[in-house]
Amino acid sequence: MCIITFAYKVVENQPLIVVANRDEFYERPAKEAAFWEDEPNIFGGRDLEKMGGWLAVQENGRFAAVTNYRDFSMDPVGEKSRGEIVKNFVAGTEYPEAFLEAIQQERTRYGAMNVLVYDGETFMHYNNIENVLHTIEPGIHCVSNATLNTPWPKLERMKMLVAHQLEQQATTEELAQIGLDDIKPNDERLPNTGAGLLLERDLSSIFVKREGYGTRCTTVLRLMEDKIEFFEQTYEQGIATTRVHEWIKLRVNA
Repeated sequence: MCIITFAYKVVENQPLIVVANRDEFYERPAKEAAFWEDEPNIFGGRDLEKMGGWLAVQENGRFAAVTNYRDFSMDPVGEKSRGEIVKNFVAGTEYPEAFLEAIQQERTRYGAMNVLVYDGETFMHYNNIENVLHTIEPGIHCVSNATLNTPWPKLERMKMLVAHQLEQQATTEELAQIGLDDIKPNDERLPNTGAGLLLERDLSSIFVKREGYGTRCTTVLRLMEDKIEFFEQTYEQGIATTRVHEWIKLRVNA
């Protein structure tokens, strides 16, 4: 259960700005953001259970991220790992549409999900439940555990906070503070995903903290004309721990 807000072609000379939280079971092993040993041009966090990723970027600016689709009437796990999608796109050379069309052909082999892919020219979204490919237009967008820009309260709040901070020319660290927002909406505004009222409440804020499960990291990524800024704050059971702040030279022809 994650949330990813991104400003696409909103800020001059920064075509993509991402602010994201990754929510996961505390016991699931993961590695903080770094260059991957087996793919040394990829930078991002790493799921050590399936060896995929949830959000990563290549030195040439290719970017990908995934979130789960929340519907408790469905099997959350598929035959293939969603984290492989991030790895395969960022490491590859396919155009976003061709890449997602191939995923679309195998959509039933994955758990319910959202996929974001960007190659420096085209930004696309795919959800294997609605089964439609979207080309993303400039603006501030958000995806969590439904589909792109579903008006859940946490999505609307995060979009508002990101828009405000960008208007104020916020620093990367200030953008990362959005990931700590734990405001919960009134019960009548909660979505109904089959989780039950108590769980819907627990999952309704940007920052999630509950028994055994919660926000594991906040990521801010700024893709600029000549470099990529990657900031990550990790958490252990809701407490901030490791911080990574990396500047990556953008290698357009890499």
